[in-house]
Amino acid sequence: MNYQEWRSAFNRFAMILGLAGVIGWVFGHTGWAIALTLAAILGWQWLQLYKMQQWLLNQESTEPPESRGIWGSVFDDIYHLQRRQQKSQDRLKAVLARIQDGTAALKDGVLMANGQGNLEWWNHAATRLLGLKENQDIGQPITNLVRLPEFKHYFETADYEEPFEMVSPTQHDTHLQFHITLYSQQDRLIICRDISRIKQLEAMRQDFVANASHELSTPLTVIAG
Repeated sequence: MNYQEWRSAFNRFAMILGLAGVIGWVFGHTGWAIALTLAAILGWQWLQLYKMQQWLLNQESTEPPESRGIWGSVFDDIYHLQRRQQKSQDRLKAVLARIQDGTAALKDGVLMANGQGNLEWWNHAATRLLGLKENQDIGQPITNLVRLPEFKHYFETADYEEPFEMVSPTQHDTHLQFHITLYSQQDRLIICRDISRIKQLEAMRQDFVANASHELSTPLTVIAG
């Protein structure tokens, strides 16, 4: 609402009071005329407040109530503010939906925990790797769901320079590696990765080196002899 509208409303108010004063003076009851006029103006103001309250409480109503003067401008300003806020929320929801769709396609588990360590969101891969239940585990501390003392110590010390490795609580032949990043107000972004294939390759390498060392030890002994 601009200055001209405020000035116009003030002039209208002054004109109504002046007219009430003149009419009261004609009939010899100036005070009563002004008092009744002020009471009527106050009642109208209360009516506009009631209309605004009902409009804001009614979530299904989008159009502002009919009014004039200052209240009409106030209703229109609130309405346009709500529309801008709704558009911003729609854009934010669209961005979050794209992020969720993208993380849902990842093979690595992605989890978000707040400053208290309570889970706020995770993707489908985290559900599969950690055995989480969407309707039951949301808001639960992650240390209550991944019940391993070493993981709890790693999570609570907040020293995440090195990743943490453990066996999956649901698949004992699956090895997991956790990478945790702190952000915002000590919130945590957790990446859970299946490193079973890497573990298998490392075991195969160690077996190969051990077998090769054993096979070469006899010929080398003979040659040395």
